[in-house]
Amino acid sequence: MTSGSRTRKQCLRSLKRGLSLKLCSGPVDCSHLPPEQRRKKLQTRINNINQEIQREREQRDALLKMREVYDQNPQMGDAHSVASRLEEVKQSLERQEEELRRNQVLRILCTHSTHIVLQTVLYILIVLYERIVHT
Repeated sequence: MTSGSRTRKQCLRSLKRGLSLKLCSGPVDCSHLPPEQRRKKLQTRINNINQEIQREREQRDALLKMREVYDQNPQMGDAHSVASRLEEVKQSLERQEEELRRNQVLRILCTHSTHIVLQTVLYILIVLYERIVHT
């Protein structure tokens, strides 16, 4: 196993814990890479995030069914015991969907825009928007 594959494996574990995916060692937008490599790296991130979102949705659906069963048959378990895990999954989904949108915007910029100033301005707007949303 090479150190590169170990790094990817560690990154995927971090993603599972709800942290953002960091496949490049440079800036989040991979601006240090040539345009085609940047586009491919961002597309890889988007694909990985989509897979994780799908897993989280499946887990959320299973928890909702479990809560419904517990509501209908209290002897099976306490419906409130599922609530905290359900909330964690919902928050994780929100974070990952936000990360997905950010990477999609960066990929679009990388693919369709040749003007560096426009890319920088849009990236700054994204960062400012995130700060506003999180405050």
